[in-house]
Amino acid sequence: MICHIIGCGESGKYWDGNGFSIGVNDCFKFGHHPDILIVVNNMRRFQERKKIIDATRPRVKLYGLGSWSNHPNYQHIDYMNIWKGDLKKGKLYKSKTSPFIAVTMAYSLGYDKIVLWGVDFVNHRIVKGSKLKSEVSNFESLQKALLKNGASMYLGGTNEFTNQGALKDALPNFIQI
Repeated sequence: MICHIIGCGESGKYWDGNGFSIGVNDCFKFGHHPDILIVVNNMRRFQERKKIIDATRPRVKLYGLGSWSNHPNYQHIDYMNIWKGDLKKGKLYKSKTSPFIAVTMAYSLGYDKIVLWGVDFVNHRIVKGSKLKSEVSNFESLQKALLKNGASMYLGGTNEFTNQGALKDALPNFIQI
């Protein structure tokens, strides 16, 4: 089963809106409502992004922290484990970015093909330099754990687009036809 993870990087605009999806933050800026939305940041400092999140209507739930409790279909995320390389179904894991949480949620929901769109880390405001290197390493470690458990992550692409983001050497491509 395929789950699409929709981040906020530029490659997110290539996801066609089809298939089950878990989006993060203001991924709706690309025009498609995800099935699940994860928001673990309060976005007070980023009002334009907050407006996009407020306008997003996930088909299933918005999972987040208390600052999003007024959003329709809100469900609080009670606990996330810090990623240490061990993957167990039914648990959410966190690293430095929301897409990491989304991948672990997809796995816990039973998806074995997890396709990343907008998870580029090319011009991320916070994840750069040593933080970027650490996050790429954590995604590589997560991929190893997924493979060990019969699942895998892929970078989303099309006939016209191949992801050239920070994970391009770590993950195989999945071409959406």
